[in-house]
Amino acid sequence: MSLLKRYWKGVAWFSALVVIIVCSIPAPQVFDIRHIDKLEHAIAFGGICGLFFFAYPNQRFLVYIGSFLLGLAVELLQAAIPWRSAEMLDLAADGLGVLLAIVVIELFLVPRMRKRGLIK
Repeated sequence: MSLLKRYWKGVAWFSALVVIIVCSIPAPQVFDIRHIDKLEHAIAFGGICGLFFFAYPNQRFLVYIGSFLLGLAVELLQAAIPWRSAEMLDLAADGLGVLLAIVVIELFLVPRMRKRGLIK
């Protein structure tokens, strides 16, 4: 396994762990903007999807499903934590972030990587 592949795998898994931890601790109200957390969810899970794509470029379907399932798992975890709350809108934002990442990956990254012989 090349050093670059190991790098992406390490970054992807570390980022997933950070997202799980951040979503488990008490949420500070940094911005006083209604529903800003939905944007944070979309960015976080879209980013996770992108990182896992670079780590596992030939397993895109699993990356896409796994990214969404991670969002679902985080919401279930938040439902079990007294100082957090699970919301369907958060899960929808997670899914939207993953969906936007899929669009970028499939329309822009996959064709370029195929052309260079980097993925199947």
